[in-house]
Amino acid sequence: MLKDLKKRRIRYLIVHKIDRLARNREDDMAIRLMLARAGVELVSCTENITNSAHGRFLHNIMADTAEFYRENLAEEVMKGLVRKAQEGGTPFRAPLGYLNVREFVEGISVSRVILDPERASIVRWCLEQYATGEWTVNELVIAARGRGLTARPTRTKPSEPINPTSMHNLLRNPYYMGVVAYNGFHYEGRHEALVTPETWLRIQDVLAAHRHAGEKDRKWPHYLRGSIFCGSCGGRLVFSRHRGNGGIYEYYHCVKKKLKANNCRRGGIRLHAVEDGIARFYRTFEPSPERVAEVRDAVLTEFEAQRIDAEVNAERAKKRLARLKDERAKLMQAHYAGAVPVDLLKTEMDRLTHALAEAETQITTAASSLDEVIQTLEDALLVAGHCQRHYAAAPPPIRRQINQGFFKKLYLGQDGAVERYELTEPFRQLLGPNLARMPAAGQPSRSGAVPTSKLPSNDPEQKENTISDIDDVRYGVNKRYMVGDTGFEPVTSSVSRKRAPTAPIARGRERTTGFEPATLTLAR
Repeated sequence: MLKDLKKRRIRYLIVHKIDRLARNREDDMAIRLMLARAGVELVSCTENITNSAHGRFLHNIMADTAEFYRENLAEEVMKGLVRKAQEGGTPFRAPLGYLNVREFVEGISVSRVILDPERASIVRWCLEQYATGEWTVNELVIAARGRGLTARPTRTKPSEPINPTSMHNLLRNPYYMGVVAYNGFHYEGRHEALVTPETWLRIQDVLAAHRHAGEKDRKWPHYLRGSIFCGSCGGRLVFSRHRGNGGIYEYYHCVKKKLKANNCRRGGIRLHAVEDGIARFYRTFEPSPERVAEVRDAVLTEFEAQRIDAEVNAERAKKRLARLKDERAKLMQAHYAGAVPVDLLKTEMDRLTHALAEAETQITTAASSLDEVIQTLEDALLVAGHCQRHYAAAPPPIRRQINQGFFKKLYLGQDGAVERYELTEPFRQLLGPNLARMPAAGQPSRSGAVPTSKLPSNDPEQKENTISDIDDVRYGVNKRYMVGDTGFEPVTSSVSRKRAPTAPIARGRERTTGFEPATLTLAR
């Protein structure tokens, strides 16, 4: 019609009502401008729309009414959809494996969701298989196609084989465990679930493990991929299989060496050497029960002090909250009495609203945050105290999750042994280099293995300091927590005034500390 306005000589445009022409004020104004330029007069069959001031005023009112009707109708429809989701219904097209059907119950049309007899069993099989952690998405797509899984046809598209994107969306959809996700909220659905919540959560763990450290599905999957790195250059170790005269050989190679991105000279590491090296590492990494108890007591003592502060802050926030509510009530009374104008009322109400929200947040935080942190502490120590036993007995998918739960990176040597590592939170705080039996990234080994950067130099003074650093770590002492050569006593004439840049520990007769022995104190 708008094209005809430009091509033909049209005198009148006749509509039944204004809301049949447009239900958006911007569209209505654009159309009216085009009609005016083309010299076309708008005529409404049921409304007195003329080119007079009164007619244009009525046109604007009817156009605003049409826009309001459209927006209000959209809000009412959205309310109905949200209400349907809250009651367990499905306010959208059911995903693959289900069908939307409409039935008549006592003369009333009722829509519900049922299992797809052709696809539900295959979808259930895909979900259960991926939960085992032994499949990649691409492998599962191939297997599902072999079982005959296809996408549902639509009015414009025929049925097609399922693709990896559709499979990934299927694995992440909580609808299959009986939960309806709609508009950012989750509701318990009335439809039949294909898997249990436990199975669906395992699927999410497997998906998260595959996404770890940018890891992607490859031709040869292995549970250590994405967790281990070259101890020489820091490059990622990639898994590969090679066929030789004696059969198939499995290796881990440094990706930077393969890509010639640096001068790394480290060769491939046999798979069994890597697996054995990490298994041995867990025996030394696992803290003793005594050490676990020490960490727990130290942290709980600190938390107890914080809890007292939190209780004081919570009590102060409660008093402030009561004062703010009283102030808000008095402000409203003054406004009703005419003593406070509207603009001042708005400003004060905004201030009080933000202050009330802040006080309520402080009260909630004081009541819950420490309990959550303590529970996290208990869970972390429970896992760390038995990590070697759990790792040895776990299947490959669980081993992957254990590695990625404890460590950001594991750096391996040429023999497959762990040279250093980077811990994740909260284990970085609990099992750092001062608590664990193995060194963290960049720290010397307590068993005597020291990175090249920590080997003693030819400088006598620097050599003494480096050896002292190694002894400090080997015997479980860290100089950051020490008072110094002289303890708490002033330096006497028997103490040398010359000190190294980083003072080593005073041992035996090498240094004296006045009349008092060397004193140690641990930082809180």
